[in-house]
Amino acid sequence: KSYKCKIKDTSMTKKIDLYTVSCTTGLALTGQKATVMCTLNGLTVRPEITWDLASGTYKSEIDDANKAGGVIKIKLEITSLKKDTAAKLSILSPDGNTQHVTLHAYVTALSASSTTVQHGEKAKLTCTVKGAVSAPSKVTFKDGTTVLANVAQGALVNGMMTATVTTANTVTADKTFTCEFEIGENKYTANPKVDVIKLTAVAVSAVPAGSPYTFTCSYSESLENYKMIWSVVKGKKTNTKG
Repeated sequence: KSYKCKIKDTSMTKKIDLYTVSCTTGLALTGQKATVMCTLNGLTVRPEITWDLASGTYKSEIDDANKAGGVIKIKLEITSLKKDTAAKLSILSPDGNTQHVTLHAYVTALSASSTTVQHGEKAKLTCTVKGAVSAPSKVTFKDGTTVLANVAQGALVNGMMTATVTTANTVTADKTFTCEFEIGENKYTANPKVDVIKLTAVAVSAVPAGSPYTFTCSYSESLENYKMIWSVVKGKKTNTKG
């Protein structure tokens, strides 16, 4: 917009650039690169910019290829995001006006829970995201390249959300699956693991009535964190081991 002022017989025109600024939020895993984009709409001349970051190293670029159309883009890359960070952007337009914008980059973490099932059972897989500023637009669980169906997503509460799915097929060996969360333009992956325990009962030969006999079960994994429980349908149990 232009204004005109007149002093005696002399007049001058002062142009004031009116524009808007819209910025994204940066998300990244700890130590990885976070990218924040700002778009200036209505500014046709490349501005001067300065950054003030609370922490972290960064680099910045200005894309003014479409400035004739009134669109200028500014990109900020925080090269190694260690913690949630606020960045203050100062934009000095050619008319001498300065606009300040505060942007944010958040550390996002995706974790997977391991589970143990008995041989031949289905497994429930669980992944949890923390530090998310918005709910994932897509959550996918995979068994190799096969996408698992019927994923249940919880609500995003204080930046945390959990998603679960039950495997379509029974699990017969230790296996690692993949979960993928899409948040904004970023994708995060984690690997829920399933440990399989296989118990095998050893057959007991016939014994005379009233004589003691032994049942034996063998297992395929270490059960040091588990307790073996025996039950007897008929008779008396003694000397349980394991």
